Amino acid sequence: MSKEVEVDAIKEVRVIESEIDEMALDIISEINSLDDLVRAQGELKKYGLVRKRIKDRKETITKPFNLAMKNLRELFRPAEEQLDVLDRHTKDLISSYDRYLQQEKAEQERLAEEEIAKGKSLKIATAPVAKVNQQMEAVKKRKIKRIVITDESKLPREYLIPDELKIKTALLSGQKVDGAELVIEEIIVR
Repeated sequence: MSKEVEVDAIKEVRVIESEIDEMALDIISEINSLDDLVRAQGELKKYGLVRKRIKDRKETITKPFNLAMKNLRELFRPAEEQLDVLDRHTKDLISSYDRYLQQEKAEQERLAEEEIAKGKSLKIATAPVAKVNQQMEAVKKRKIKRIVITDESKLPREYLIPDELKIKTALLSGQKVDGAELVIEEIIVR
């Protein structure tokens, strides 16, 4: 952000803050008549106008940054996508090699048991297993915990998250949705 924009924004924030301070001093403590109600509604409109000024000013400052960020992401996206493909390919190859080593270890363990049964020493019979173990240690892995939903119908209710937007859309279009209804609420507006 340039120094001029920053200084202008700070000045504008100070002006808005002083306006809000003045409004706070003149706040209505109770509504006992139609005149009080009209005054309160007028105050809500003033608050809304100040809120809009704040929003508009923030957008004039943040919009160029957001656009620059979007352009920067787009600039690097092809390289990142290509790296993702290379990363996945290489990890798949490593996983294949790790599976091969696991099979090789199982085979060497089987052969070692046969050799031990024939009378070979433990050290000599298990040397190939140790070699495979050493190769397996070179494969860098880490364990992660993740969930797999095996049967969604058996999940307890507390773990089900309804899609409220989809439900509202269905109800507004006149469809019946068991377990949900459309209610009309009144809220105070500016």
